[in-house]
Order: sequence, then structure tokens, then C-alpha cells
Amino acid sequence: MDAEGPDLDTATWLVGVEGRHAVSAARQWGADGADDLQVAERLRRDLALDAAAAGAVHTTAVLQARAVAAGHPDGWFWTRSGLEQASHPLVARWRARRYAQAPAIVDLTVGCGADAHELAAHAPTVGCDVDATRLVLARANLAGRVPVVRADATRPAVGPSVWRWADPSRRDGTRRLHGLDNARPALSSLLGESPAGVAVSPAVDLTDPALPDDAELEFVQVGSRLVEAVVWTGALREVDREDRATRSATILAEDAAPVHLHGTPTGELAGRVRGAAIGDVLVLPAPALVRARLHEAMAAELDLDRLSRRRAIFLAAEPPSRSPWLRSEVVVAVAPTGARPLRRALRALDVAELEVLTHGVDTRPADLLRAMGNPPTGPHGHRIHLVRTDAGAVALVTSEAHPSE
Repeated sequence: MDAEGPDLDTATWLVGVEGRHAVSAARQWGADGADDLQVAERLRRDLALDAAAAGAVHTTAVLQARAVAAGHPDGWFWTRSGLEQASHPLVARWRARRYAQAPAIVDLTVGCGADAHELAAHAPTVGCDVDATRLVLARANLAGRVPVVRADATRPAVGPSVWRWADPSRRDGTRRLHGLDNARPALSSLLGESPAGVAVSPAVDLTDPALPDDAELEFVQVGSRLVEAVVWTGALREVDREDRATRSATILAEDAAPVHLHGTPTGELAGRVRGAAIGDVLVLPAPALVRARLHEAMAAELDLDRLSRRRAIFLAAEPPSRSPWLRSEVVVAVAPTGARPLRRALRALDVAELEVLTHGVDTRPADLLRAMGNPPTGPHGHRIHLVRTDAGAVALVTSEAHPSE
């Protein structure tokens, strides 16, 4: 089993009765406390597997355990890159809902089958891939629920009534590919007559020439982490009253209902610019809201001031009403960005844990914390925001605010 995955013969054996039994045994031995060397030895001794087969089984067992921990179905077969590139299950489930009105769906980049698994809950789905090994794994994972065929994603034999989904690779080995038409396959080659959804990097350039003018661009975060953007075309788009495509932002969480907002970016800066003072409330919009450029309208509606013209950080006299789109923190100290003045500022505060965040300041949080004497770190205490403002860099020490309901 190489870095990408097993060869075709090994994959075919893995998904068969003997291979499944071996993977199940390896997982059980690992759960019972055996280390990697002990599992490998038992695979060779107890199951009489050669080194190549034992390696493939052990790798598959490890990947299955990681996949289950990430929320994927148990017992699936993965390549390393397939699992790394697989969307978070919450995200795949959320996207698939858009296809509820689709007559039929084609997953142009089926990979190991995670997206097709969710899409098939809404309409008849077919998966495509050019890699014979991935097709073997996808067929085993989807268990006949989704037909999987060998086909080029850029030339699918489907008509205009079949809605499209694709999640192209944005890496070439360890190198990250930038630009929508540098993905593999390129965005423009995946779009056709029928409605389409294509996953892209959340760092997508909003002026990328390959981005269709009439497409919706949705940014998705899981918890507080921005994980993905999606280009939606045709009937899969959300549009405004003038039938213009919008931008949208979504927050997903395991223990809460999805939160979704769509609109048209105003392009206008909200609020006057001023410096922060002790007692001010720092208001930080959710990353998905900022990338969708919908934070300006929300800031204007709440009449927030700006800390900088170039940063999506706002100031208020009181915490805004509780919202999943906003995090509010009270400024308890304002200081220069060096370690010594920050140590002085913290002496007057009862700091249990500390977290450092940078906003346009070229300082590594780990380096600053080391220079400060390595104070206890964690997400449940105070925060130091190092912010590049119009007047220069400043450090704001904050504690969590308690917004009104």
C-alpha cells in the first residue's frame, strides 16, 4: 500500500471476505492494546499474510479508526488522500440538501464515496472516477446503493437533467494548487448545462476569472473553523429578489441546528474608525460571514465602529445581542505588542489561561508566549489580539463578554 492507496489487486482483495476479516482482526487487536509492530506481527503469524498484504490491512485498519472518529460510516475503505480530502460529514450532509429537487445526480469525483453516500438520500445518484482502485473502494463502501462507473469528470455522458457535484483535488502531492482552474479537474471543465455544485478552497480569490458571474459562492465553517467554499450554479443557487446570485455563509455544529445567511455584499465599509479603550467590546464576525463579505451589512445594522479599515474587527459600547455570527469580548487592557509591556498589563489581571491571535501582525503566537515566560495557554481564559490598525500595531487583552439575549 503506497502513500496514495493499495494497488488494484490489493484493493480487490481487501474488500473481499478474507480482506475484511483481516482488517476487522487488526482493528480488534489494536483496540485491545497491541502496538503497530505487534499488529503487523500477528497479521503475518496468525493470518499468514505476506508483508505487502499485512501493510495494506494495517493501514486500512488505522484509516477506518480515524474515519469513525471523524464521523464517517464504520467499516469503509479509504486511501490516505481520500480520507484527508473527504468533506466533514456535517458539510457533506448540508450540501446534499440542495439536491432535494434534482431529477438525478452525478458525483463527478466520487473518490471513496462519502459525498455520493449523502447525495443518494435525495435523488438517484451515479458516481464517476478515472482511478480503478478508488472505484473498487467506492463500490464496496456504497454497497450497491450508488452505481459507480469509470469516466472522465470533464466529459461525463450525462444530459442537462442530471445535476452535478464535484470536489476536485486542490493539491499536487504536498503542493497546494491555487486558482480555480488549477484544481484537478479545473472548475470550468466541471460546469455544464445542468445545475452544479463544486467544492473549492475557502481561501478562494473572489476575483478569480474562472468564477462565473452568475454563481453563488457559499462559505462553510464547522464550529469556529472555516473548512470549505462551494460554487453553486443554475437551480442550485440562492438568488435575491432581482434573481441575482448571492453570497452565503453557513455555520454547522454537532450539537446545534445549522445557521445560514445569504445576501448581496454591499462593498461599503461600516462604521467610523477609532482606537479601542478599556471597557470597549470587541466584536468579531464569524469567518464564514467575513469571507462571504456579509459582515459589513451586519455591522452597519448594529451601528458598530471599526478598529481598522482593513480588518473585520469592530467595536461597541455594549455587547450586541447574542448571535452565532458574532463573538463579543471585553477589552480589559490595551498595550504595545511586545512581551515586556504585555507582561506588565497581565500582572493586574487574574489570568488562568491565555490565547494569542494575530490580525495582520507578523508575530508568531508561540514566539510571543515564549518571550512572556510561557504562561498557561488555553481557550477558556483571556485572549491577546495583536492587531494591525491604521495607526500601527496594538495588543488588546480581552475576556469573554456576556451578550444580552
